[in-house]
Amino acid sequence: MEMTPNNIANSNNPVIESDLMFLDLKVNSNEELIRTMGQQLVDRGWVKTGFIEAILKREKEYPTGLPIGEIAAAIPHTDAAYVLRSAMVVCVLPEPVKFHNMADPDEILEVRIVFMLAMKEPAFQVTWLKKLMGLLSKPDLMQKILDIHDQQALADFLNQCL
Repeated sequence: MEMTPNNIANSNNPVIESDLMFLDLKVNSNEELIRTMGQQLVDRGWVKTGFIEAILKREKEYPTGLPIGEIAAAIPHTDAAYVLRSAMVVCVLPEPVKFHNMADPDEILEVRIVFMLAMKEPAFQVTWLKKLMGLLSKPDLMQKILDIHDQQALADFLNQCL
């Protein structure tokens, strides 16, 4: 089935749209970043009250920062119980933000790329985390994400890769 804006929300794929891609966002902390990204989903009515706080709480307990060669990324997410419509918000930061390393929480990473997942079905959250890990394991693709300076081009690239 071809993924179009009309049927993607009914599939197992999160909505990846250009207006959920942020390329020039400047923030002072990962909390500010998570709040800003999460608010995009709140404003659309795609997540329930408490979604942002649940992500912040989970990030403190189970950090999501990942070193990818010279690029670091993070995948903040929370339980499917907070999600009404699956989506992914992506932020490519001009200046890195500090996240704790998933594998070594004592290590601080300078993160440039953030993928916020909001998945309605728990099983698909696991599937999409695996897809993202596959993407993150390819430094050349991560560099391409850093090099894209257009929201639609980034959404198209991610829809192609994932």
